[in-house]
Amino acid sequence: MTGALSASNIQSSAGEVTDNGIDYDITLDERYETLSQIEDTVITTIDGQVVRVGDVAQVVVGEEEGGRQSYLNGEPIISISITASSDSNETTVASTVREALGGIIDTLPEDVHLNIQRDSTESIVDTMGEVYNSAWRGPCEAPLPGGFLLAGLQD
Repeated sequence: MTGALSASNIQSSAGEVTDNGIDYDITLDERYETLSQIEDTVITTIDGQVVRVGDVAQVVVGEEEGGRQSYLNGEPIISISITASSDSNETTVASTVREALGGIIDTLPEDVHLNIQRDSTESIVDTMGEVYNSAWRGPCEAPLPGGFLLAGLQD
C-alpha cells in the first residue's frame, strides 16, 4: 500500500522546454488534495478486480496513532523535516526557514524549546565560502611578471 500511495503522490521535475531562447521548467504535480483521492488509489488487481485503498483501509484526517516516536537525549520530541522542492535553491530555503524560526521561537511557551538538529545546507555554505575565498585569495597571492609578489614587493 505504501508503494502505491508514494507512486501516486508525486511532485518532481519532468524536464525542460526552450522556446524563443527562454527555458521553461516542466514540473509534474500529482500530489493528493483530498481524502477521496487517497481512497481511490489503486493498490493492486486481484483476479481482474481492482483493489483501492478505500477498500482495505479507513482514510481519515487526524493525529497519527502509534508509528514512530522521536527522542532526543531520552526525552520525547516533535521532529519536523523540511525538504526543498526540486525547483528551489536548497540554501535559500534553509535561510528562509531559519529567519521564520526567529519569530516562532518568541511565541513558544517557556518549557518548549526549538532546536535545529541537522541542516544539510551547512556543508554547502561552508564549501561555497571556501570557493569564494580561494577565488579572491588566488589572484592576490599569484606571482607577478618579474618575480614580484603582491604580498611583499622587494628590490
